Amino acid sequence: MKSDCSVKPPSLHWAVVLLLNVVTLGFFSFVWMIVQSNWVRKARGCSDAFYWSIMIPCLFPAFAVLTVALVGVEMFTGMNIKPLQVLLIDAVKVLALISPSMASILLSGELREQPIGLKAGRWKAMIFGVTYLQFCLNRYRPATADQLARQRSEPSRRSDENFAPSE
Repeated sequence: MKSDCSVKPPSLHWAVVLLLNVVTLGFFSFVWMIVQSNWVRKARGCSDAFYWSIMIPCLFPAFAVLTVALVGVEMFTGMNIKPLQVLLIDAVKVLALISPSMASILLSGELREQPIGLKAGRWKAMIFGVTYLQFCLNRYRPATADQLARQRSEPSRRSDENFAPSE
């Protein structure tokens, strides 16, 4: 997929994102994470955070199906599968807790990379999630062609000479 930095980022104010997260008990954050990561995918041409953000809402129905299936197996077979049930349900819970933070961290990293080049802190993204990332996106201004040409022509601050072993 071709990158296109001229695509405008989602423009919802971060306070509205926070309010909707509170009102919907956090479910809006799953939807808004998909919107944000989809914009990054369009702007950069690819996004790992997009796939994580799609996976997160799929975990909750998977959790419900898994619970019902395990209870049904126990009812109809009479087998004691409590240890397996507890292990599988706990694994889904841990994944459901970790994946929003993982998607936020991935998304903040992708926002920092070119062609977007936003300064988004990973710790802040992990703690405050989509609200912080939306705050960062509200400050985004696409680089002009002159700025991009200047960035390409400037030498990198890091050079191999700086990291050469000392004698």
